[in-house]
Amino acid sequence: MRAPIRLSTSLHGVAFHSMFPPAQRAKSKADLIDCRLALALDDFAASLASKNIVEVIQLSAYRTKAEYGCTVKYPGEQHCAALAIDVGSFVKRDGTRLVVERDFHGKIGSLTCGTGVAPKNDLWDMACSSAGKYFQVVLTPNWNSEHKNHLHLELSVHDWVLVR
Repeated sequence: MRAPIRLSTSLHGVAFHSMFPPAQRAKSKADLIDCRLALALDDFAASLASKNIVEVIQLSAYRTKAEYGCTVKYPGEQHCAALAIDVGSFVKRDGTRLVVERDFHGKIGSLTCGTGVAPKNDLWDMACSSAGKYFQVVLTPNWNSEHKNHLHLELSVHDWVLVR
């Protein structure tokens, strides 16, 4: 991590935090993010706010290599650099909760976004509209079984965009 921070306030009215109770979040490394990711989340939050999202609950952000925070191919990036966040659910202003595992309705190997692929619901729309605009890597339950319960949103130093 180059510049780790903890979000202590909402961005555009959208709170980003782990599932832990507030006292535990203040110490949890799962709530640490790189300041570059915070800037991307700020832009993403403006988009989410327009969809009446007020809370984003993450499964993790920073994880060490030993905790499977980065792959062999990308050492020093991904979660182990606090440049990725795994979002498990979104909460709307009216209290409605969009839970990725329950509400995404994907299928491993299916395209999520692209020509001829219409977003199936709000979760698909959030994944597709954020790809390339806020994040270079967006992995959904369509990618593999390890992503069945979250959207993986990642900044990358590469000049390509991957959405699966």
